Amino acid sequence: MKKYKIFLVVDGRATPKDDNRMWLKNLYEPLVALGHKVVLFDIADFENKHEVSCMSPEAKELLSNELPIYFDQANQEYEFDIFLSYLHTKQIHPDAYGQIAKQLYTINYSTNFHQFDIYKDISKHANLNLFATKIAKDGYDKLGVKSYWMPFAANEEFCASSEVKNDKVVFIGSAYGYRPYLFWRALQLGVDLNIYGVGWLKDFKSIKEKLVNKKGLLRLIVDLPSITSINRRLIKFDQYNREAIIRKINLDFPEAINNAVSDVDYFKIISEAAIVLNIQSARYNFDVLNPHVLFGTNLRDFEITARGSFLLSQHSEEMGELFNVGSEVVTYHDEFDLAEKAKYYLKHGSEREEIAKRGHERCLRDHTWKKRFDDLFFYIDKLV
Repeated sequence: MKKYKIFLVVDGRATPKDDNRMWLKNLYEPLVALGHKVVLFDIADFENKHEVSCMSPEAKELLSNELPIYFDQANQEYEFDIFLSYLHTKQIHPDAYGQIAKQLYTINYSTNFHQFDIYKDISKHANLNLFATKIAKDGYDKLGVKSYWMPFAANEEFCASSEVKNDKVVFIGSAYGYRPYLFWRALQLGVDLNIYGVGWLKDFKSIKEKLVNKKGLLRLIVDLPSITSINRRLIKFDQYNREAIIRKINLDFPEAINNAVSDVDYFKIISEAAIVLNIQSARYNFDVLNPHVLFGTNLRDFEITARGSFLLSQHSEEMGELFNVGSEVVTYHDEFDLAEKAKYYLKHGSEREEIAKRGHERCLRDHTWKKRFDDLFFYIDKLV
């Protein structure tokens, strides 16, 4: 297969943790390992150098102005075949992307289709738009642009399986959307769940803070009549309800919640856990008024199976296309199904371990980033 000269633009961070460079490991390192010549432009390093906040207006203006210049200089030296990016319009102006797209074959990766609006203007400039969730194809087809389904995958560097498992049920991820409600109910239903991530841990140690929180609730109730828009009231209530549930978890199940963890600790936790939960659903644009919810797979589905751990994930048609549900992974439909299956598989260790073993084998065979890029470039070779 042809080896390409690639200019790669990516924000290496997958989470707000400063030491996180997961997307470099997922995209940059596999490309290099496959023998491609890759020149990296890391947005995280760029923003740190210029002392601007992630996705701030200042960062967007700087990147829009300087990336085309930096690319032109590098292209004079390397004469790239492909400009590969993981960009959206909160990071760069579409016209700036278009300047680069006029010069060579451009590919842009979009992973958050529930936020499709931030990708669509760039997609009109790209020669090929990669999407991680299969349902995104309809959106790109409506725009009349070329697209290619490239699901998430696992990094082979993190595919070692731990032979020793504890008896923990864990989830690692941020506290947004439906997640607080789902895991609150799971805890109420008796699942001994351990949660790690941004936004879960709240400090309720001082009486003063409790009073402030009560005043905050009172202020919300008093202010509601002044909010004339029904839509705004619903949005406010949604925000408050989610925050109230997180606080309720903190008060009733303080032992269940933990702060965000580093990459090293993340893989250690999921590798050693008996059961690792996942939830992928996200309401479009995180808008409570929008009736559409995206279901699919996300990065954790592959990271968990890559570590040889038992995956109990939210059910979706896409999951069934990538794994054999029931044989390689197990899925749940709601909080009751989640609680029932978590308890069952904790008690049936041999059955759980066999499923985890088959999921691990499937992930290593079909779902690594190297495999994804080999398939992508085979597809591109046929196009150009």
